[in-house]
Amino acid sequence: MSSISSVTSAINPYLTTNQNGLGQSFKNVKAIGSALQSGYVSTAQSALAKFQQGLQGNPQTSANQPFGKNSQANTDYQSLTSALQSGDLSGAQKALSSLQTDLSA
Repeated sequence: MSSISSVTSAINPYLTTNQNGLGQSFKNVKAIGSALQSGYVSTAQSALAKFQQGLQGNPQTSANQPFGKNSQANTDYQSLTSALQSGDLSGAQKALSSLQTDLSA
């Protein structure tokens, strides 16, 4: 799996629009990646829940489309969410990697 820092770097522009809650959301995305890299599904699930809570206060994002008009990134985010909800570590790692690719393009 590729470096988690590159995932969070690619995601960062989407998470800095509101300084009140989204700086913390950026940390939660980092936590998701770190947990997945270490194989801790429950920790990644908790970080995802915190990330989703951070989206609620941002008018530029939604729970289903946190990456705005980047439909492929939103699709991969939904795959990541589904994989984590079902406890699928491998699927979540693949979805996170795909999300990184989508945001880097």
